[in-house]
Amino acid sequence: MTSEAPLAREHSTSEDELSGEGFSFLQLSGNYAQYGTHRLLYPSFAKNVEDLIRNETKYYIVAVTPKTPNGTSGIGSIHSPAAHADKSATL
Repeated sequence: MTSEAPLAREHSTSEDELSGEGFSFLQLSGNYAQYGTHRLLYPSFAKNVEDLIRNETKYYIVAVTPKTPNGTSGIGSIHSPAAHADKSATL
């Protein structure tokens, strides 16, 4: 099994989750069944989709980031001040 297999599986799972979220919203079923109209539910739907995409992106970044000899990622935390130091110096 290649190192790409877990990524492909995760992508497929994420795709299924996004599709399921879209169908639930379209049909006003699942989490959307009791709340009314598409217009009222759209903000909740958009947030759910953004969360799914954000989670997939985080997983992908972790999966493709080379590891350092001590087993940690080589890029640092995306939330750490060091990760943004060069950008803030040019602002």
